[in-house]
Amino acid sequence: MTKKLRYGRILIVVLALFLISLIAINVLVITDKINLNIPELNTEGFVRINVETAPQKLILSSGCYSVVGTVSDDQVHSIENALLKTKDLRPLSHDTTINILKSYDISVLMIKVTEVRENNFIGKLFLKSGNKITSLDVRPSDGIAISLRTNAPIYMNETLLKQQGINTC
Repeated sequence: MTKKLRYGRILIVVLALFLISLIAINVLVITDKINLNIPELNTEGFVRINVETAPQKLILSSGCYSVVGTVSDDQVHSIENALLKTKDLRPLSHDTTINILKSYDISVLMIKVTEVRENNFIGKLFLKSGNKITSLDVRPSDGIAISLRTNAPIYMNETLLKQQGINTC
């Protein structure tokens, strides 16, 4: 009798684990389908970039290409803080933005540098809250400062990188 009870409990545990794994797999598949059905989240034609700073310069690079953009000292300082994982005594506007996003349980998915218009780089910042994904127009330097603080990936249109960039190889 106790053997049957023991085997019954084991069977229930195995079934429960099986059901949990099915649910987890379905969640992953649904998540992939959501991402695949949102064209703006597609990173085809984009490359992940590395970020560096110099006085009044933001350097975006991937592979053999680097794009150098002019930014304010404040932007450079904020991005350097994010790269070094340091904070000033008083929060910068990007730190405050991150605090606001966290308080509303909004996560940063990525930033994409998409194009140049009238000699200005254009970016999109992707945020997720629950099941909702939002794309916001953003200055790339702001999006980068926010993304670096949250370890979100930073992408650049590959064609743009090669057209605007300097071949460093």
